[in-house]
Amino acid sequence: MQASLHGSSNMTSYEIIVYTGDKSNAGTDSKVYITLFGNHGKQTEKIHLKNSNNKDPFERKQIDIFRVQADYIEELTKLRIEHDNTGRGPGWFLDRIIVTDLNNPTTKYIAICNKWLAKDEDDRQISRDLILNKQTSEIKRNNQYKITIYTGKKTGAGTDANVFITLYGNLGETTSIKLDSKKKSFEAGQKDEFIIECPTVGEIHKILIAHDNKGSAPGWFLDRILIEDLKNNHLYEFPCNKWLAKDEDDKQISRILFPKKPVRNNQYKITVFTGKKPGAGTDADVFITLYGNLERPTVGEIHKILIAHNNKGSAPGWFLDRILIEDLKNNHLYEFPCNKWLAKDEDDKQISRFLFPKKSPDHPKEPIEGVTYIITVYTGDKKNAGTDARVYIVMHGKNSSSSQILLTDGKFENKSIDKFTTDDSIDLSPLTALDIGHDNSGVGAAWFLDKVVVDCPRTGIKQTFPCYNWLDNNQGDKCIERRLKEDLSLRKTRPPTVPWYIWVYTSDIKQAGTNAQVILVLYGNHGKSINIKLEKNSDTLQQAHCDQFKVDINDVGIPFKLRVSINNKYLSHSWHLDRIEMINIKTNEEYRFYCRRWLSKTEDDKQLIRELPAEGAQILKALPIVKYIVDIYTGNKPNADTDANLFINIYGEYGDTGVRPLEYSLQNKKKFQRNQVDSFIIEAVLLKELRKIHIGHDGTGIDSQWFLNKVVIRSEDQPYQPVTFICDRWLSINKNGQQIICELTPTEYIDQTIYYVKIKTGDVFQSGTDANVHLQIFGEKSQTDYIQLNKINYSINRFQCGSIDMFTIQYYDLGKITHIRIGHDGTSYNPAWFIDWIDIDVPKRREIYRFVCNRWLDKKEGDGRIECDLKPTEVIKTHIQYEITIFTGDKIDAGTDENIFIQIFGLQNKTEEIILEKKIGSFQKNSIDKFLYEAVDVGKIEKIRIGIISEKLSSTWYLEKTTCEMPFLLEYLRYGHVSFDSYSFCKFWIAFNYSLNTSILFLNSHLSIERYLLIFHHNFLNRHKMLIHYIPMTILIILAICYSCGTVLFVPCIELFDYTSQLCGGPCFQLQPSIGTFDLVFTVFSPLFCIIFFNSFLIIRVIQQKRRMLQKNVWKKNLGMLIQLLSVSILHVIVWLPVTIVILIAMTNYPPPAIIIELQTSWVLINIMYIAVLINPLVCFFAIPEIKEKIILFINYLRRKRQQQQQISSTGRNQIHPLSTNQNQSTRFQK
Repeated sequence: MQASLHGSSNMTSYEIIVYTGDKSNAGTDSKVYITLFGNHGKQTEKIHLKNSNNKDPFERKQIDIFRVQADYIEELTKLRIEHDNTGRGPGWFLDRIIVTDLNNPTTKYIAICNKWLAKDEDDRQISRDLILNKQTSEIKRNNQYKITIYTGKKTGAGTDANVFITLYGNLGETTSIKLDSKKKSFEAGQKDEFIIECPTVGEIHKILIAHDNKGSAPGWFLDRILIEDLKNNHLYEFPCNKWLAKDEDDKQISRILFPKKPVRNNQYKITVFTGKKPGAGTDADVFITLYGNLERPTVGEIHKILIAHNNKGSAPGWFLDRILIEDLKNNHLYEFPCNKWLAKDEDDKQISRFLFPKKSPDHPKEPIEGVTYIITVYTGDKKNAGTDARVYIVMHGKNSSSSQILLTDGKFENKSIDKFTTDDSIDLSPLTALDIGHDNSGVGAAWFLDKVVVDCPRTGIKQTFPCYNWLDNNQGDKCIERRLKEDLSLRKTRPPTVPWYIWVYTSDIKQAGTNAQVILVLYGNHGKSINIKLEKNSDTLQQAHCDQFKVDINDVGIPFKLRVSINNKYLSHSWHLDRIEMINIKTNEEYRFYCRRWLSKTEDDKQLIRELPAEGAQILKALPIVKYIVDIYTGNKPNADTDANLFINIYGEYGDTGVRPLEYSLQNKKKFQRNQVDSFIIEAVLLKELRKIHIGHDGTGIDSQWFLNKVVIRSEDQPYQPVTFICDRWLSINKNGQQIICELTPTEYIDQTIYYVKIKTGDVFQSGTDANVHLQIFGEKSQTDYIQLNKINYSINRFQCGSIDMFTIQYYDLGKITHIRIGHDGTSYNPAWFIDWIDIDVPKRREIYRFVCNRWLDKKEGDGRIECDLKPTEVIKTHIQYEITIFTGDKIDAGTDENIFIQIFGLQNKTEEIILEKKIGSFQKNSIDKFLYEAVDVGKIEKIRIGIISEKLSSTWYLEKTTCEMPFLLEYLRYGHVSFDSYSFCKFWIAFNYSLNTSILFLNSHLSIERYLLIFHHNFLNRHKMLIHYIPMTILIILAICYSCGTVLFVPCIELFDYTSQLCGGPCFQLQPSIGTFDLVFTVFSPLFCIIFFNSFLIIRVIQQKRRMLQKNVWKKNLGMLIQLLSVSILHVIVWLPVTIVILIAMTNYPPPAIIIELQTSWVLINIMYIAVLINPLVCFFAIPEIKEKIILFINYLRRKRQQQQQISSTGRNQIHPLSTNQNQSTRFQK
């Protein structure tokens, strides 16, 4: 039945095996919960682990098995394990967890923890996210491995610690295995052998070796490890040659090792041809490095070489003609042409060059190989910190290192920053270390180095290697070379880039070449690139020339257009571009962009920007180039015209046009004059549907302010309707919020809803982001597109630590917001972002949606996601009612006949000017006028602005005071915060509240006793009314006030007030066992006992009296009085009884049950006592016999009056009017 009603079931059963560790007090009494996470952001609900196979779960060294039902979330990736920290021993040491989907029992998921979940242990966390490692049934087949450990021969190389190993293969991985032996193992220079049996992992591709740092001498120098797969007869060697020690090397006690590959030696014959120029020979030492498609020493097919010398000797300059390299083993000959100087005083002053093998004639494009590294060297700020020596570096990667790289053309002066770009044949990033040094040459060789920063665009990793030391053979440790380690806290990452080859073909036309800076922007189905500046020199971009460039571009997917522009620094800059060809190195896909036009201020259409559609095998049909006509309507206002330089950027479904200057009007010589229309042509690749524009000016000129009415865009020869963008506002630095750039949407969006978005970035370390942030809003009716927030707010410092950023979004009415999706693209150096909360204000609905996030969006933090969905945690009505009381003073001519306005200012907002509706007699001398208005919620009121609306200078009014009132409790319930953040206010509020509650209970207990006397001893009560009625009531009221104020104000204890809790969290004396217990008994239990006891006794006495009494009228009179009085008492019993029961259970049970803890903090239970205060007057009012009789008489009167009106109306319809009778008779006589 359930499946038929709700669709097919999507539940599954999981077996969860929990291993509690073997440590002292490892078990827990807390409630343990688990949440499972799968692919694509799926996750189960939080599952309470109960009904274990053991009576007492989670005990030390115990295995607990649970079977639970939860949503099927496909393949599992991680889990979250946590407990509620309740019970006498909440701390818990968790060893590991195994999860099995019982619908697929052959697959198990293992999560290793081996940590405390405790508030007083380790890192004090009671919740942990653990990665689940998948193991299939294939891994279950056991295998034997022989492990041979070779400890190094260094002093102190042996270890007393416990050593563990983990094997990783293509079929899975083992758990951490302790290498244990009866003899003393891991001594210096010793070989230790172990046989382990574990699930087969297939071909081993790495291992993890570690120790626990225990014992008197835990440091260990590991030489290498041999692992023999006994079943498959395969031997692996894992070289290490490093320390595993907290006080040696890099202070690591665990290392990932990779198997050593077999070495295949080769022989190469190298022939070097020095050129025939004067002074072409060299006395320096020459070095060569071969780069191929295989690892060293056999490099395979050679694709480039590095040739260099050390610039030593009397004549180090060298003119190299070419190099021949013969691979003797493979019988292959390579020719590397050079024909350039390697000299400090010739050509480009380089003494090292990458050379590429000569290609056959059918390969005219010679690609520039290698991974680019940008190296920035910071020289320190010390006396004589700079150096004249030659500086070099060597970069070390995980499995290989670069050759020695000379940093030429660097200043290396005091406080200088020197930047270098170099290529290496292999990807070393992220670097594990960096060697830097100098050759100690020159007059001042000493050098104080601050740091080195290495940026690899290919991987998107920027690393910082601090030094802060001298490289000098006369200072410090006298080292002129140092190995630098990365400061991981300073590492910055961004999405990896894609390497491209670019060939730019300048046309074979007279004066087609240029020396201008060329900038490219590539557009693809994944977005657009940043500006790509092509490196320029005197030889590039010349007539009939092909120039080759290698650039790293952010991934844009499949390109569809390329925008090419040159700078407009000089009018003489002109360039005739024939075409551009690009190859994606990753995919080897080639694209062509044909131009064959001028980029010039004096030629063609005088434009310096061209957009070129992409052509290639991946492009089915190239997009057309469209001429967009842009009509600019300047407003009809005084001084609406401008002399500033205007620009526009048009956004469509297929990207944007980029910023285009509005220079050449089609109609007018003088542009942008008042009430004038100027038309411009923007040529661009088809944008398809236009979505928005950015338009503005640069604020220059004598009259830089400008009033823009609207913009109309139409295509010249395409069947698209004109699109209108209404502005109707000033673009001026002196008006309209000092904005000179605005974003406009088409008129079809004008009637849409405005959404004001506020985003609070968390106030934690490095919580801000430089990435591109996007937002998507989902409602009951519709949803928005992805909104790029960086393009709405032009502030430079967006999303900084602790900042609140505001955005205005126009879109169709989405209805009630159900959830949002927010994230970023992970680009830039600091993509990590911690979001605190998000507010979306919808004025049309008078609602603010609060989304509490409180999480990281970062690939390296939390669950590794950079996008998340959030549901509203609170919906705040933005308009509330204000009761405004105006007190006009008692002065001569104090009143006024004019209209009055008021404006309310608060911590969060301010209202508009509210016109107080004038009535007869309002605002007159000594009058009090009350008004009830609905206005925006301003939060805590700080001030008001009030005045007269009149054009008469003689209008006067004497205002005594005005009040905008809201009770303390209602204000707290509204804002979740007390009215005043002060110690004295909290004391006053608690004392006042406790005095009222205690007085009400005391008076009701007294009335319960007095009620009996009123019914059965009426005459006695009348004779002693003062003694029995007035005096006790006065004493009880004074006692309640004195007792409550005395305990709250004078009992010595430490107050820790919480200004976000009702009554500031309550008084501290209730936390003291003796005083708190007495207070409950004296102020709550005793009065309630009196109320219940005497009312019960009264009921019993009345029943007995009824049997004895024969006068029904007397009984009826007493019964009415009984109902009246009992209703008041029963009301208080009903209200206070739940509170009393909860308090009693909490006092008699430690720790109290979870439901009691929840009830104690429940909003309903805390505020239920106010029901008695609110309903009590109504109960008393309707229980008075006289009131009851008057209500019955009034109802009967209304009933009789209605019947009389019905009789009169029916009589009038049946009666003939005399006038009509006379008319009928006169008509009859005429006939």
